[in-house]
Amino acid sequence: MRKTTRIALLSALLLSMLVLLCACASNQTQVDVTAAPVATQAPTAVPTATPVPEPTEDEKYQSARQEFLSGDLESAAEAFAALGDFKDAASYVAYIDAATLEMKGRYAEAAAAYAALGDFRDSPVKAGEMLEKADSSTYTQGKTAVKEERYGDAVEAFGELGNYEDAPMQLTYARALQLAENGQYDLAISSLNSLGGFRDSQLRAVYYSAQKAEAEGDYDGAVKIYRQIAAYSGSMDRIYSLGDQGLDAQFKAASDLLAETGWTAQVEGTFLALLDEEYTVEPEKMKQQVYALAETYLAEGNTENARHLFETAAAVNYQDSAERVKECRFADARALIDAGDWDGAEAILAELGDYAGVAEAQAEVAYNRALAAIELNDLAAADAYFAAAGEYSDAPARREAWASDYSVAIALLGGGRYDEAHDAFAALYNYSDSEHMTQESLYRKAAATATAGDWDGAVEQFRALGGYSDSSVQVYAVRYRQAEAMIYAGNYEAASEAFVAAGSYLDAESRVNEPFYVQGKALLEEGKPEEALEALAKSEGYLDTAYFVKAAYYQIGQKELVTLNQLIDLGRTTPEDFTAAIEAFTAADDYEDAAEILADLKAKQAGKPAEEAPAEEPAAEEPVAEEAPAEEAPAEEPAAEEPAAEEPAAEEAPAEEPAAEEAPADAA
Repeated sequence: MRKTTRIALLSALLLSMLVLLCACASNQTQVDVTAAPVATQAPTAVPTATPVPEPTEDEKYQSARQEFLSGDLESAAEAFAALGDFKDAASYVAYIDAATLEMKGRYAEAAAAYAALGDFRDSPVKAGEMLEKADSSTYTQGKTAVKEERYGDAVEAFGELGNYEDAPMQLTYARALQLAENGQYDLAISSLNSLGGFRDSQLRAVYYSAQKAEAEGDYDGAVKIYRQIAAYSGSMDRIYSLGDQGLDAQFKAASDLLAETGWTAQVEGTFLALLDEEYTVEPEKMKQQVYALAETYLAEGNTENARHLFETAAAVNYQDSAERVKECRFADARALIDAGDWDGAEAILAELGDYAGVAEAQAEVAYNRALAAIELNDLAAADAYFAAAGEYSDAPARREAWASDYSVAIALLGGGRYDEAHDAFAALYNYSDSEHMTQESLYRKAAATATAGDWDGAVEQFRALGGYSDSSVQVYAVRYRQAEAMIYAGNYEAASEAFVAAGSYLDAESRVNEPFYVQGKALLEEGKPEEALEALAKSEGYLDTAYFVKAAYYQIGQKELVTLNQLIDLGRTTPEDFTAAIEAFTAADDYEDAAEILADLKAKQAGKPAEEAPAEEPAAEEPVAEEAPAEEAPAEEPAAEEPAAEEPAAEEAPAEEPAAEEAPADAA
């Protein structure tokens, strides 16, 4: 499309230049006459006692030309437009439109606009200049895209330029780089070789040959090729790196085998062999990798694989691997303690000797055995185990008094020491209502957990209580409280999810979309209408969502008015410049004065304000209030200024469409 347009513009340009050459002599007289418009205006400057007569069409034409020659294109355009088909006024309007496109940097459009004017003034020359600027801009964009490695953008840019300068070679070069980026090395290399000595084509062709070999796993071959261009584009780094690629591949294979089969004799032999290997750049890298892999397994809770890997690293005395083996075994013991396997835990702890934490863990095991004995009412065994537990937890106190004082348990509960209260009541066996109070302790702990804001923990604790009291109801009550807290904290997505989790508790079902409604209103207050629309869309009609959706579009429209007014200040606008604002105020519907603003925008888009505007001289020099009545205010003046006070509604209403003119000034 770009090439076709350029050919058409060039054809129009050549034809216009031929017409210009043929008409040069006949136009000379006209040029001489129009070049001196001052003579016709001189008499008007002489004050007279009689009223100044209405200017003739020719005088208006000469005045418009004078404004054009002085550089006041906006005023000249309005004056020529008011003259309609008089002389070449329409051509001047079109010429100014083309100049406006040029000032906006829309060179291709400006070229077409100038070419359409034929031989009017310097239109053929300007059309050519615009084509050159458009091509130059596109060419620069293409080279920048190559530099920034945006090869797709570069291909698109150079593809539009045809035979402009060296665009065909630049296009081939960019396509080759794009192919290589996509792994199509053969096509890339072929294209680069076809370019001969253009840029760094030959070096790149060799570089991509090396990359192809590397991608195929031929590391030795890749290194040989990189050595041919060792000083080019990081080739030396690749030479060093590829020397160790084989070891990386072996380590990965061993790691994958371990993940697939677990620790076997084959896996053990493989890792032991790898630990004898040294990397070229980092000799200790293999040991580091094995050690790091062991740490990963340990972090994931796979203590078996972690322990075996640490044992392998310890065989070559790498760092503190031997101590890490004990860490894995201690983790195994902890897991057994948590699972209630006291025998298994004690066996491992006995192996670890004086390793940090072993003595405390052994005391914990003894303590738990004592608790288990209490459950079986074997008080003699419990006493022996508490003695073995030493100072762990409340073992000494339990030995002193089997039947803990009920009042002490109540005090612990009242003081918020729920876990201790639970244990105290549990130690009372069936004394009074102690069995019930053990559950009550956990119930109050869950309530306190919710008050502290640990919602998930509270839900888990209430669920663990099963059917005790109203625990099952409290699960949903906690989620309901969480939802309200999340709204207050501004975590709207989590709030909605919490209301869903609250099920039918109170009015939770009707409040599921409330968080997004609150979020949307908050974003509107922050002046973020686009984000507000996204939030309100999720509220799915909650309360008066529709009203705030309109408010959001109204804000968007107001933002578009700012941009539109800036364009009006810079020069003439096109109907397309009004589109975004019109769409926004259309969506705003009946919100505040959206309808009035919309009517005004549509009128301005259709060109009504420009057609009704009188001569522009008073507005150019002095305030409207002093120069002309309300009907003289140009249609675009209110939109150009933000404060409504500068263009009162009372002045504009009679001149234009009443409500439509007033709204933009207020909105802006």
